[in-house]
Amino acid sequence: MTDAQGIHGVIPVLPVPFADDQSLDLPAFAAMVRWALGRPVDGLALFGLASEYWKLSDDERLQLTEALTATVDRRKPVLVSVTDSARVHAERFARKAASRGVDGLIVMPPHFMSPKADRVIDHCRAVADAVTPLPVVVQYSPAYIGVSFTAEVFVRMHERSPNIGYVKVEPRPPGPMIDAIRTASAGRLICLIGQGGLTLADCRPRGIAGIMPGVGVVEVYRQLWDGLGADPVSDAAWDLNDRMVAMMSHIVPTIDMWVAAEKQLLAWRGVIDRPLLREPSSRPEPRFFEVLRQCYQRLVPFLQPTERA
Repeated sequence: MTDAQGIHGVIPVLPVPFADDQSLDLPAFAAMVRWALGRPVDGLALFGLASEYWKLSDDERLQLTEALTATVDRRKPVLVSVTDSARVHAERFARKAASRGVDGLIVMPPHFMSPKADRVIDHCRAVADAVTPLPVVVQYSPAYIGVSFTAEVFVRMHERSPNIGYVKVEPRPPGPMIDAIRTASAGRLICLIGQGGLTLADCRPRGIAGIMPGVGVVEVYRQLWDGLGADPVSDAAWDLNDRMVAMMSHIVPTIDMWVAAEKQLLAWRGVIDRPLLREPSSRPEPRFFEVLRQCYQRLVPFLQPTERA
């Protein structure tokens, strides 16, 4: 991926399958990647919040990165997240990921002990400089990581390290920050969103470049990305958006609920056999999955049949 090509469209974040003994299930992961490549995606991402990144060792992250790039084999752009809080570890992992053929990085700013903005800028710049000219996305998720910044912080990152060209904007709501980043950067910084597309109807007209949802019902996000980008938006697109929002509103309250739901959707679709979270986790109550199943059934007509890769 080059700067000219850009990061855009529907780029789902992959979960990590585990075996019964809690080890990585690399064959299941590769099969899931092959399945995802058969969906209407514009790229694949790994080690976001949906990937249970905080439960993975450094060696496991490298194994998964190698499995992802080898399986994709340049057919789609691959992005991986750098989630280390220490700059030295973040730079080291970024270089290793780049050497394994990823097409871009997503950097989660350090957040433990609420570092000052200048320290966060230095951290993100160090990661970006370690892999220049690879494009870099900075993930901004104050609701999950507990630190907040102004739009000017991201502009300062970009001015000092131009390959920081994107921000994944995930405050609640994201719309005002998207507008603030565009204004403060004079359009130089490009925004993407996550949070399962809950605010896609609001953010799509604001000029975002893409969405990074889960992969469980990714075909729905393709249809919504295209449908909510139309003028006017059709009643069919609004109806599909309502169905997706109903499901996402059910699963977003906690990260464990989100990950459990994504893995259960993939199990229902026949993509993975074991929807296990790595322990410790707080698996939702049975009623959670009953409602999830009802929401999922309303989306089934919009999904492609699964063929084992």
